[in-house]
Amino acid sequence: GLRVGEAIGLNSEDVDDEYIHVTKSYSENFSRLGDTKTQCSVRDVYVQPELAEVIRKIRICMKKQKMMFGYEDKGYFFSGIDGKRVGYAGYAKQLKIAAEKAGIDKTVTPHILRHTMTSLFAEAGVPLEVISRRLGHESSELTKTIYLHITKIHKEQDNQKVKGVTLLA
Repeated sequence: GLRVGEAIGLNSEDVDDEYIHVTKSYSENFSRLGDTKTQCSVRDVYVQPELAEVIRKIRICMKKQKMMFGYEDKGYFFSGIDGKRVGYAGYAKQLKIAAEKAGIDKTVTPHILRHTMTSLFAEAGVPLEVISRRLGHESSELTKTIYLHITKIHKEQDNQKVKGVTLLA
């Protein structure tokens, strides 16, 4: 659920076994680290077991990449084969490749991952306020307005709730 600039701006020490500490964002336009989008965007994102496994794989991949290409480790959590921070275009390109390999026939962008996370968490019954804090939003209303589209599962659950209700009996 991180914004792309937040993910690209991560250093290795920002990610531990329990949390991803979001304290900054990388601006590709200015080629520098800066503040997060809002003060509420500064947050600790809990690393659930599934995410911990992904983080472990990323760390291994980054070590292999450093050994293969021989660049100086600057402490970035993500880096390109040149040792520099990954840019938006490179990130988007790799995401597109991964989506194609997974057989996803929709346009996949880095930002759509925030929508996907929100929908999956909502389907799992995670309260909107929790999702909102994880996204770094100032209010759950913002999350609801921007991200929370009715999913098929929610629609079916809603239908089941009202199915047996009689209004004219």
